Amino acid sequence: MHTRLSGPLLALTLLTLAGPARASATPDILAAAGLGDELGGEPVALDLAADGTTLLLARDAQGRGAVLRLDPLGAPSGAVRPLSGRAEDLAVDRRTGNLAVVGDAELALFDPGLAPLWQRPLPPRRADEPARRVAVGELGRVAALAANELHSFSPAGHALGRVALVDQARDLAVVDAVGVVVVTGSLRRSACERPLDVATLAAFAFDGAPRWRALEDVDLDVRCEREDLAGARGVAVARGEDGNIYLLAEVDGAANQFRGPPGQPATNVAFDTYTAPEPGQAALYAYYARYTADGEHLLGQYFALPDAGSVVRPRAIAADLHGNVHLTGVASHSLGAADEQLRSERLAAPAGFYQVVEPDLEARRVWHQLEADDAPTELSALAIADDRAVALLHVAAAPGRPHAGPLPTGPSLLLWSGQHGPVDVEKRPDPETQGTFGYESGVSGSDPSCHCDAHAPPSSARLTLGMFALAGLSRPRRRA
Repeated sequence: MHTRLSGPLLALTLLTLAGPARASATPDILAAAGLGDELGGEPVALDLAADGTTLLLARDAQGRGAVLRLDPLGAPSGAVRPLSGRAEDLAVDRRTGNLAVVGDAELALFDPGLAPLWQRPLPPRRADEPARRVAVGELGRVAALAANELHSFSPAGHALGRVALVDQARDLAVVDAVGVVVVTGSLRRSACERPLDVATLAAFAFDGAPRWRALEDVDLDVRCEREDLAGARGVAVARGEDGNIYLLAEVDGAANQFRGPPGQPATNVAFDTYTAPEPGQAALYAYYARYTADGEHLLGQYFALPDAGSVVRPRAIAADLHGNVHLTGVASHSLGAADEQLRSERLAAPAGFYQVVEPDLEARRVWHQLEADDAPTELSALAIADDRAVALLHVAAAPGRPHAGPLPTGPSLLLWSGQHGPVDVEKRPDPETQGTFGYESGVSGSDPSCHCDAHAPPSSARLTLGMFALAGLSRPRRRA
């Protein structure tokens, strides 16, 4: 017997690009504490295994960690695995199904049945240390950030190297194919007669030897003479399924290091108001970019809302086999239009968003913003595998109200399914030859202008923008 449970109604904004590949119009609720599902506590991290199951790391009220496996339909698969101490991050080896977990005291590897394989001690936590992070390479090597040090291990748990980092490290990715661990974060420097946060992106060999550093701008003082530089901080980095490196950063203003040095501007693509933030007055926005595993910057893009004081706070990034870029975060305003009309509005409370951008960064394929009346929502952790994307949603109850409007209060896992395949530009409909409902999604289209930085290809993207005031979130069919 099968049952289908109706999820709560969700106020969301949906943006998709018509094309040969289709993705789900709305996400499914894979599991939610507010609907009575077992999540092992408060979820803090997740990853997807090759068999489609979701590995979830949670903490109880005392901070102790636990690992839970959910089947592709969101039902628990096996018992919850309690951990001995506080855990902060996990990563799955998709070749073997082994699971790496990093915590306050150790790095541990478990087999697919969550039986321990090995544990290695880590240095004590520093007072100013951000959350610890772990990553697994495509061939099984494991690396972790702890006490602002990078620790690398073989699949069997043999220590390969350890190096102290000069910057404030936030995230890492392992690329076994070229033998490096890539780390992002920020470094506080003195520039423009004040302290300035500078985003960092660096690669190290497994023995700790430095390989390359991107984002190094030795002419900060020269640039300060021309403009008042804004700070930037690396938030997340990921090895895409296409083999490239993807950086996600938060930026304090339009004049920033990601524009590149004078005379050598970076290849940044813009196709609408939200990806060309220079004229706007945003307080905080996102920047994401594709690099080769050797540290070469290929393409980058800003994402900002043009309203004065608006905030886009990026959280996580991933990329699929075709190079579609997936990212999550929180925004203070809505995404209102794809053309040059500034129609976005301030939300009653910050709302989480999920976005998929085409491989050439010329158009959005998916845009979801999750609003729950006046209750804040956040989309944080993100994992993709094949045609599945899973993100961690948290909905906070509004002050003085026990429930967050139509959404289940507390943590939920959202699932997007559907192929984001390669895009054939010639198959995109031309808005000038289409009627009002000429696009595949059945809503009117617009023709955004391109505002591309130097070396960026001209935009030919055609977007379809739709507003769905109430869209039902369902849950996958589960076997009773």
